[in-house]
Amino acid sequence: MTGSFREAAARLMPSDSELGLQVEYVPITPTLISKLEEASDVDAPKALTGKERGPYRIGPRDVLSVVVWEHPELTIPAGEYRAADAAGQIVDEEGCLYYPYIGRLHVSGMTTNELRELLAKRLSKYIENPQLDVRVAAYRSQRVHVIGAIGQPGIQPINDVPLTIAEAISRSGGLTDKADMRRVSLTRDGRTVILDLLSMYKHGDAAQNVLLQDEDVLYIPGIEESKVFVMGEVWNPQAAPMIRGRMSLAEALSVAGGVNQNTADSGQVYVIRRDETSSARVFHLNADSADALLLADAFELKPHDIVFVGTASITRWNRVISQILPSAVLLKTYRDANER
Repeated sequence: MTGSFREAAARLMPSDSELGLQVEYVPITPTLISKLEEASDVDAPKALTGKERGPYRIGPRDVLSVVVWEHPELTIPAGEYRAADAAGQIVDEEGCLYYPYIGRLHVSGMTTNELRELLAKRLSKYIENPQLDVRVAAYRSQRVHVIGAIGQPGIQPINDVPLTIAEAISRSGGLTDKADMRRVSLTRDGRTVILDLLSMYKHGDAAQNVLLQDEDVLYIPGIEESKVFVMGEVWNPQAAPMIRGRMSLAEALSVAGGVNQNTADSGQVYVIRRDETSSARVFHLNADSADALLLADAFELKPHDIVFVGTASITRWNRVISQILPSAVLLKTYRDANER
């Protein structure tokens, strides 16, 4: 790293000790961009733990429909003709179900096939070769929470069809125009991972389409939470939202109206990035050459990055003069008046 780079960066930021940070200065090169792309390819879904989804298992608050054919006395009146959820039996909070002749059964954790076999075995003492149909009339025991920039935020039940992220989003009315698709968070058992839904929808990355489990929380942030700050010698300094969660350094400069050629030093383009730990990185791009614009387009920004374009030496000198000159004119006027 050249001394001039460090000196220029030092002018932009207070000393490391003043910030309480460990600051690393890194030039933007093709090698750096390749490393950053490799780091972003880490498969976040692998960090999730959970059981593989098998057949649906009954749980508390589920509503079951049990029909014993040719034995209407064992079926809730009009059970074959009324709405299933109205005619069914609710599994209590302890996971138990009461059924005639059999009594109270603990059914939580069973599949409908396992419960059918158990009921048939118990009823065979009273009925010869009982024929049963057991179904879940209403799925109430397992659910996921879908919130954020979504059409209809709320609770989505898990039923016998495996519920993936794509299915949950579809049930919830789809993503809004202001959704940040690249930083969707999924929280499970106190652990949160970040998923890239843009990669799933655009490139078919099935690994991002995670199978959801009971009490998962799926949060889709809005782009207003993912902004980059463009400052310094640009025409329109601003906080720029990252559309669909993506923005390159070139795009950020373009949104801000581009570099001010009259006052900027194009060799001093910086991206300041704070990590979750007590450290920060200052990326430097020397945009004097045309090929540097390709690097700017390939350099992906992250939310809350600060893009700073430094000031040309002559501009700094002119600004100093413009601050000193009024005082100098005033002193000269005062001196001339006294000499008279």
